[in-house]
Amino acid sequence: MLKQLAAVGYCGPGMSCDFICLCALDQLDGANLTACQTADVTPDVPGFCYLDAVKGEVHAGSPALAQDCVGAAPRRIRFTGGAPAASSLSLLYCPQ
Repeated sequence: MLKQLAAVGYCGPGMSCDFICLCALDQLDGANLTACQTADVTPDVPGFCYLDAVKGEVHAGSPALAQDCVGAAPRRIRFTGGAPAASSLSLLYCPQ
């Protein structure tokens, strides 16, 4: 993964890739996915879910959970299980 980040210029000269901490979080499924997308309190299992509350699109989850998103396209990645910490900077990388 670090080689891929270096290849796209996220790290390398000027910012060593050695100082980047990586973890993989799976998208939740089943009851945990439903709870993440609809409940005020997220499940206690590490992972994430996607929320989409854009008008005219099929909603993923409860629009109320994305209502404070800025802009005309309220979408959110919601992390669960305490990972990553709410105060940390998160880079989402989708290799596909």
